[in-house]
Amino acid sequence: MILYIGFGVINGQKEPKITKHILTPSQPIKNDLNIVFFSDLHIGGLVDKEYVSNVVSKINSQNPDIVLIGGDLIDTKLEYIQEELQILKELKSKYGVYLIVGNHEYFHNLEEIITTTRKLGLIPLLNETIHITELDIQISGIYDYMGKRRDAFKPDLMPLT
Repeated sequence: MILYIGFGVINGQKEPKITKHILTPSQPIKNDLNIVFFSDLHIGGLVDKEYVSNVVSKINSQNPDIVLIGGDLIDTKLEYIQEELQILKELKSKYGVYLIVGNHEYFHNLEEIITTTRKLGLIPLLNETIHITELDIQISGIYDYMGKRRDAFKPDLMPLT
């Protein structure tokens, strides 16, 4: 257990790595898109302002059309990370910054986290699909499976339309 935790702490402090992938959609889209995806930032405890600022800077340097956050953004009570959260306001993208919640958000007042992320300019996708008209694409997000375990904010796996 100690080795596992130690490995996690060491890897969690490493410089974020950017990898690029070119995806070929099954149906043509109007424009080429530069989409940045990241997850598991775990703001709190070991992730400080400097680290969050560095991540935001790296994301912005990619000039994204869309930013997708795949959950586990926050890993402590919001009252402890107000300065770190304010840095997220600096995320820039042409068509929005979208997020889904991960299991760690369920441990720290999910409803408050959703409200706070909206105030920061992030767009939570909560068992819903949005349509970006200019691009004629859809982006869907569902709650984490933890919602089923906690019997609140449950994922709805029915087709999103």
